[in-house]
Amino acid sequence: MAKKKCTYGEAEEVSPSGDGSPSGNGSPSGDGQAAPLWRSARPAVGGWLVALCVCLFFTTVRASEPAGYTPQKREFRAAWIATVGNINWPSAKGLGVEALKAEFVALADEAKDKRLNALVVQVRPAADAFYESQLNPWSEYLTGTQGQSPGFDPLAFMIEEAHKRGLEFHAWFNPFRVSNTGGEKNWAENSMVRRYPSWVVDYDNKKYLNPGIPEARAFVLESIMEVVRGYDIDAVHFDDYFYPYPARGETFPDSETFVENRRVFDNIADWRRDNVSLFIKSVWEAVKAEKPYVQVGISPFAIWRSKANDPAGIETTSDVSSYDSNYADTLLWVRNNWVDYIAPQIYWEFDHKSAAYGKVLDFWIREMVKYPDVNLYVGHAAYKIGSAGSWHNPQELPDQLRYNQKFGAEVVRGSIFYNIAAITNNYLGFGDTLKNHLYKYPALPPVINSRQTGDRPSAVSGAAPGPVTIHSAEVTEAGVEITFGASDENTAYFVVYRGSGRAPDIEDPSGIIGVIRHDGQPVRFADGDLAIGARAYAITALDRFNKESLPSFTAVLSINP
Repeated sequence: MAKKKCTYGEAEEVSPSGDGSPSGNGSPSGDGQAAPLWRSARPAVGGWLVALCVCLFFTTVRASEPAGYTPQKREFRAAWIATVGNINWPSAKGLGVEALKAEFVALADEAKDKRLNALVVQVRPAADAFYESQLNPWSEYLTGTQGQSPGFDPLAFMIEEAHKRGLEFHAWFNPFRVSNTGGEKNWAENSMVRRYPSWVVDYDNKKYLNPGIPEARAFVLESIMEVVRGYDIDAVHFDDYFYPYPARGETFPDSETFVENRRVFDNIADWRRDNVSLFIKSVWEAVKAEKPYVQVGISPFAIWRSKANDPAGIETTSDVSSYDSNYADTLLWVRNNWVDYIAPQIYWEFDHKSAAYGKVLDFWIREMVKYPDVNLYVGHAAYKIGSAGSWHNPQELPDQLRYNQKFGAEVVRGSIFYNIAAITNNYLGFGDTLKNHLYKYPALPPVINSRQTGDRPSAVSGAAPGPVTIHSAEVTEAGVEITFGASDENTAYFVVYRGSGRAPDIEDPSGIIGVIRHDGQPVRFADGDLAIGARAYAITALDRFNKESLPSFTAVLSINP
């Protein structure tokens, strides 16, 4: 999801993976491939009249919508942290341990301050690792040398810091990329290039694992499961990079692999799609068999197919789609319940002439209401704020969030922003807008819906955790201190609500004053608000599926003058 700022008529190379995918919509993968759709970020001369009409239409829609944003108790709020190319973290190669840790803590603090509830962090950007791996070399983006240890385990540290702040940690993998830059490199001895050169292909001045080789797919799966088994992550996450975006004048070099492993297919495009679908299905089954509560989420290029290629597709003039360009049949994965959430990268503005934000989202809503067990989030192009055209308007992205909400919290269930720099650097005040208006109160992540996994039901189908046990609640010089603990081994988080003069309504997010990760020990929670008056508290437990227990209440407590 690398980002490359561009002038009118140039490709905006950004994908939700944080490396600049050719989706032109700003993907988080961070490799800067170019896709035809984004070549015209603004209308060319001669197309201004159509663009004006579209713009006026959406201005009318916005004017009829409420200016506010209704606080939601359940809403996924996340930001991508891209590591490839040192886009977000680390800020440079070769930082010392303490500097690496301090930079990430600052990002986590910002996320907490802006009331996000999840971080999506790139942990395997290019067949390498930001963790202690037996399969992949240490990433060069840590030390500057592939295979060299940074002196600690970044993934373990990041998960601990995220959970300490009540944030979910979604581990973001790029499955098939080996290198996102051309030229020779000092490959580590255990790199894919040295260990399995026959699996690696060159395309568009980059290197990729060939998804058509069964052993290569199995290796990537095992790389993911190494993390699932060894770390306390909350989700496995992919962005839009499966097969690479088309490069002009090049053909992906897998014709021989197709002949050798064609299975039942006569068409290479169908075969490629099946390769990716086999991989996604294998990830889903393996993750759910190991830890049913670990989510599988995907943020694809937002155009599944265009109407020009499929009557069921999106009304767009784009010649790029996830189905035909990345060979990713994302709707198939939704229909088969192989994902817990899907977050299409709708990286365009309302008045984009080829892929207007509203039209693209409308397509996803029409599809996803048929499959309510899969959570629909939206990937937003926060990196574009202030860049050109409508993105000079500080309300462009806030208006997209308001537009999402008009369909109801049970339809569009949250957002992911590419990338966190737009929040930490407060592009056109966006970070302030989140904190003071759109995300004025905390929100809990949506429930992971019940699903059958293989021959056994997912544990999500069980009951919510048992109520919290409150041991004490008293007024002290520091405020109110409450001591409580879990009565259920499935408790993962505690949520503390406060009401003014009476028991709080736990459906009102304005009452949430604390989200605390359960570490197995009793919790001593301090409410440092010394305002004079009476208040009461409710405490609930969440399990790893984000199901909430019944509340436990304190007595009404008073802070007197």
